[in-house]
Amino acid sequence: MSFIKRNMPVLVIGGLTILVFLGIIILGQNKPPISPVLTEVSDEQLYAPHSYFLGNEDAATILVEFSDFQCPACAAFHPVVKSLAEKYPQDLKIIYRHFPLPQHKNAQKAAEAAQISGEQGKFWEYGELLFQNQEKLSEEDLVKYAEELNLDMERFSNALKSGTYEQFVTEDLNAGRKLGVDSTPTFYLNNRKMIIGSFKDFEEQIDTAIKDAQTKKAQENIPITNETVNTPTVTVVDKTETQPNKELETVNIEFTDQGFKPGNAKALVGQIVRWTNKTNEPIKIKQLIKKFDELENEVTIEPGKFYELRLYKSGYWTYQEPVKKLGGAIIIS
Repeated sequence: MSFIKRNMPVLVIGGLTILVFLGIIILGQNKPPISPVLTEVSDEQLYAPHSYFLGNEDAATILVEFSDFQCPACAAFHPVVKSLAEKYPQDLKIIYRHFPLPQHKNAQKAAEAAQISGEQGKFWEYGELLFQNQEKLSEEDLVKYAEELNLDMERFSNALKSGTYEQFVTEDLNAGRKLGVDSTPTFYLNNRKMIIGSFKDFEEQIDTAIKDAQTKKAQENIPITNETVNTPTVTVVDKTETQPNKELETVNIEFTDQGFKPGNAKALVGQIVRWTNKTNEPIKIKQLIKKFDELENEVTIEPGKFYELRLYKSGYWTYQEPVKKLGGAIIIS
């Protein structure tokens, strides 16, 4: 008893310490995990007119990948991305953006070569060869892969040597850096950066996003049977009936030797866009995202002349001057 009395203060302090630690542990177990709050970025920050995509152009779920053809992790993710494109051909749109890392000495030219191949309709096929042969990405190898795909070799070689397509890769790099991209692959799902724990986690996040989009679409299509519910008035925009809103100003886009200005524009459905050729040579406009019948074939604009188009569809739309390979985009709302 005398021992306990002599050491009572120590025992009390020790007991209190144990209780405090137990309390901390219990509170820690009951506290929900902290999830990062991811900021949604704009279409203008993520998309570019020169980018190639897999899947449905009008898909509700959009995956943007910043990638490097010499990056081992990117090559590891590639089959997973490819399988998702095959699994959801109508529900998923996958956009590729270049982000060659400085430590990968062949990545820059590989990205340019892929972009050049894309102009001949072989971007994804060429990219597949690059991921399969990451140890062989010299300029000689890049030419060999183009030959395997039966590309126009004169066009390909001239563009690769001249560095004509370097600007597109640089544009992607700058866009990625502004978003804070510092490693590859980096993915954005519906304009939010993905935090990925594993391949399975990556797939599950996309599965969930697609299911949510499908559910939302199904709910929007459910007919209203309750007669007491007021049906909202819906205005359907039709290109054959809708006239331009005279109160809206014309969206003016100029083409100079540096390209379209502004390169990224915003407009409203029903608004007129006017492209003016400020150069001394004829230019053409080719739509990359097929949206308007009037531009099913390329439109030529002579020097000092202009071309006008009434916008009758909403969404993100891209176009290009196919000779100089300079592009532009319009967000139509």
